[in-house]
Amino acid sequence: VRSDWTRPVTDPRFDIVIDRAVSRVNTAVSDAIDKVATQIGPLALSATSNLQRQVLMSAERELQLKSPQLRSAFGKQFRQQVDKVTGSARAPNSGHQALSSDTDWASLSLVDNAEVERGVTADRLAQALTHECDAQLEALAAYVTALVNDPNPERNPLRPQEIARALLAAIAELNSADDVTQVLAQHLGRVLGPELATCYGQIVADLRGQGIAPRGLTVN
Repeated sequence: VRSDWTRPVTDPRFDIVIDRAVSRVNTAVSDAIDKVATQIGPLALSATSNLQRQVLMSAERELQLKSPQLRSAFGKQFRQQVDKVTGSARAPNSGHQALSSDTDWASLSLVDNAEVERGVTADRLAQALTHECDAQLEALAAYVTALVNDPNPERNPLRPQEIARALLAAIAELNSADDVTQVLAQHLGRVLGPELATCYGQIVADLRGQGIAPRGLTVN
């Protein structure tokens, strides 16, 4: 029996709902930046070591000076991630074929260590974010599956993996010291989880409002 997943057909409402969803994710990240900016100062004051205090104070100063840059960089990076994934979602071939044809194995040797390390960190951050919004992500995935007519989770441009990659790339654009970069990633990730849960719930409501029926959602 031939599966109806062989040649996915994207829902014509895809661009509209994804653009609105991207806007909601940008707002969630912006809110997380604001919260970290207010929390990190008190954390510095209560630090148990001078080194930890100095790093936290440096991170606070970076956010005070560069929050607009960080928001802009995330918006740009996330849009690029979304466009990359949605381009694959519109491809007529199956997910495995698309991944195979898009992979440039020769270029992997040219990736520098910092980028590899950021990829590993992004995977860990994505796992942490997923843990914070697992139920909402499951619901979102069911709606995105219906939109792209493909159950492959990698076709979901809004999943935590894409957000984590965009966030870490945006933080890297600040050109902060390594220890400050780590602190910013740690605390932004900590705060972003609950924000993302709320954001996913809003996106699901938007999709439901568009009359999109979820596919494969398990109701407990």
